[in-house]
Amino acid sequence: RERERERQTDTHTLHARSHPGAPSIERTIQQYGSTAAVPHVERWERGVSLAFLAAFAHEFGVTADEPTWSVCKRLCVDTGYFEVYNQENVLLVDVNDTPIERIAPEGVQCSDRLHEFDLLIYATGFDGVTGPYDRIDIRTADGRVLRDEWADDLPRTYLGVQTEGYPNMLMVLGPHTARGNIPRNSEQIIDFVTGLVRHLWENGHTRIEPRPEPVSEWGRHVDEAAKPLLASQVKSWQTGVNRNVPGRDVLRILGYNGSAKKYRLITERVAAEGYQEFLID
Repeated sequence: RERERERQTDTHTLHARSHPGAPSIERTIQQYGSTAAVPHVERWERGVSLAFLAAFAHEFGVTADEPTWSVCKRLCVDTGYFEVYNQENVLLVDVNDTPIERIAPEGVQCSDRLHEFDLLIYATGFDGVTGPYDRIDIRTADGRVLRDEWADDLPRTYLGVQTEGYPNMLMVLGPHTARGNIPRNSEQIIDFVTGLVRHLWENGHTRIEPRPEPVSEWGRHVDEAAKPLLASQVKSWQTGVNRNVPGRDVLRILGYNGSAKKYRLITERVAAEGYQEFLID
């Protein structure tokens, strides 16, 4: 009964409520083609109307040219997040329209006005997935530089654990590993890497790197798994876009989206067959 009442409330909200100065929810949905294209259109927060979220999208210029589909970016898993924007002491500023010019003693000077604060918190983001490797000057004996090879194209890895030409460099949660519950994904990858190192140790080997053919095949498989997903079309740090980092403005597939279960089965098969996809000596 409670779910039915909520469903009826949502339906009522859908047709009755409207944010001041914004188009109706019906027009907004018609513009996007379906509710799935309106950012966060589902009621993740109790008490936030669909009309408010649609108006939120309209106010800040979300368009079909710059899609932001629901759940295609990291969700704010919290209570009362959207309601905060209705508080009188809260102002949301789009720095795309009014860029930050400088930090002043009183607060933040944007192109249109000075915003005064008692406390300023910096949230500058981070360079996910490939960023940590870019910050290390990783080079091969013949002068290849990992940072340069990953700069303009998809990272070339096998299972996201190793990249060809860089022997003995083993990665945990590197590019093109499975995405999902990160602690559990990490456990799976650590188990695989541990087994790989144990295989080297027990057989007296000291060097390992993936063969080029499996690396190319894994790259194709990663790309195919990402193509059907709306998330692959949305600019976010998980698709390689980060406005805080120069040059990070092109969509790239950085994770394996074929499912964590399938990834586990693949790694288990590779281990059971003796790591044939690797050059070991």
